Amino acid sequence: MLHTASGDGGPVGGAFHVSLAISDAVVSISVTDSGGTKTAPTVEHPGDEATHGRGLTMVTALAHQVETHGDQHGHTVTAHLTHAKDAR
Repeated sequence: MLHTASGDGGPVGGAFHVSLAISDAVVSISVTDSGGTKTAPTVEHPGDEATHGRGLTMVTALAHQVETHGDQHGHTVTAHLTHAKDAR
C-alpha cells in the first residue's frame, strides 16, 4: 500500500484488488490499483541504497509473462507463472 494513492483518504480515492486465476498450466496473479496515477508501473533499476523500485523487477524475473493495462484512473499488472510441474 506504500506505492498507491488508493485508500490514502485524499481526493483521488480508489481501491486496491488482488486476484488469482489457476489453470492446469498457469497461475495468473493480477493486482489492480484504481487510485489514479498518470504513470504506468515500470521495471526500474534503482541504486543499491534505494528503498523501493524492485517489486516489478522481481515479478518480471519470476513470471513467464507480465502484462500492464490501464490509464490515468488506475492500472492492472498481471503476472503469468507456469506451474513447476510444467516447467520441467
